[in-house]
Amino acid sequence: MINFPKNIPFHLFATCIIVKGHNRSCIYDVQRGDYEYIPNSLADILNTSKGVTFEALTDSFNEQKDKDILIDYFNFLLEKE
Repeated sequence: MINFPKNIPFHLFATCIIVKGHNRSCIYDVQRGDYEYIPNSLADILNTSKGVTFEALTDSFNEQKDKDILIDYFNFLLEKE
């Protein structure tokens, strides 16, 4: 289920830093002093798609399976604020 606006470009908060590792990545929330591990594929998407709408991003994937994974990623980000 999509719980966020599909036609507004997404941006990371300035206090959120993505650190890419060999096997997985991490989003550090400096302001909250918290972090979340994320797959490298999500880190790549966040780093390369800043300012892109969710709708445009999902349209760039051909396979429904990939779109479903992207929806799961963004629901995770929304849940974690």
